[in-house]
Amino acid sequence: MEKRKKSLIRLFALFFAVVMAISVTACGKTTSGNDGNDNKNSNTSKTVTWGGKEIDISKFVTITHLSLGDKPTNGQYEAVKAEWDKYLKDKLNCALEIEYVGWTDYLTKYNLLLASGENLDLINTASDWLEMWPNAQRGAFLALNDLLPVYAPITWESIPEDHWAEVTFKGDIIAIPEDMYSQWINHGFMYRGDWAREIGITQPIKSWDEFQVYLQGVKDLYGDKGVIPYDISGASNMKEMYDGWTISKSSLICIDPVPDGLAYGKSDDEWWVVVSRYFPLDNGYDMLLDFATEMKEWADAGYWRDDVLNNTADTWTQFKAGLTGTRQHHTQTYVYAYKELEREIPGADLQFFPWSEESKNLTKMSITHGATAVGARCQNPERALMYMI
Repeated sequence: MEKRKKSLIRLFALFFAVVMAISVTACGKTTSGNDGNDNKNSNTSKTVTWGGKEIDISKFVTITHLSLGDKPTNGQYEAVKAEWDKYLKDKLNCALEIEYVGWTDYLTKYNLLLASGENLDLINTASDWLEMWPNAQRGAFLALNDLLPVYAPITWESIPEDHWAEVTFKGDIIAIPEDMYSQWINHGFMYRGDWAREIGITQPIKSWDEFQVYLQGVKDLYGDKGVIPYDISGASNMKEMYDGWTISKSSLICIDPVPDGLAYGKSDDEWWVVVSRYFPLDNGYDMLLDFATEMKEWADAGYWRDDVLNNTADTWTQFKAGLTGTRQHHTQTYVYAYKELEREIPGADLQFFPWSEESKNLTKMSITHGATAVGARCQNPERALMYMI
């Protein structure tokens, strides 16, 4: 969800979602006040019928939505924002500003924003990759129990009770779950097919051992040209790689509400049996030691920078510049990345090695893989939820 085309598609999708949602007559309509053409700072009396109740929207407000991804630099965000703001000004007397957290070292920057006490409105969160529960424990999110039925009535009634339970912390609903469709986020390594063929790899890569052959080949063929086989950035990527190792080398499945992969289900057949991937498994396999040994080999071989923990380079930018041969992400991103790379490097033939290939260990994500919370210090939670419907 991070590059220009993907961001543009999402922005247009967001705009049309706003248009369609707010147009639902069962939810609300303006009943008094101005016609939407006045100065945005005007506080002329204006009410709206919302969920069967009269809501005062006289005060113009700007709602912020904290989102993960690199902000588009081609002017399309500003163009689309101008259109949705016209619509929101007329319907809800508000504007919407998306605040982006770029992908480089995203988790550190994201958590710092939440910890700062900044007046955040809507916040993208997730139980498995954005530390939803630790942030809830730190008091980052507003309790929504009383607000949802009044200000987001369609959302409130459309989400089943058991789904609300999955975003409840100590009796308080702290987010709106992403439960409208199933996601299969199959992570793995992207690599250049043209380089692989030069190395002698003519079939799709299906294991970590085969991928190591590719990394060594990139170093041998292009290392003297300044190419780093895997120009990884930051410490967080190593945790994601261990997630991949876990998927490839075992039948364990992630228990989403538990942060940082501290606990896993034994398998899809015995998901209720909780085990740790940081200790030897029942079959004696010491997965963490095996992974650490392999990564030490990769480091000694020079597959990434010596100062990898301090590196802040954007791997995808490096990839498109021909300065690295590997990128880690999932299949949904791969579809967009393939087309983007073909435009920038015709014939690069982006390929994908899914981590689930070795073990066939692929499960759909929980409904808390994506969720939307309201910041604990949000100044206009009512309007923010009205925007969400």
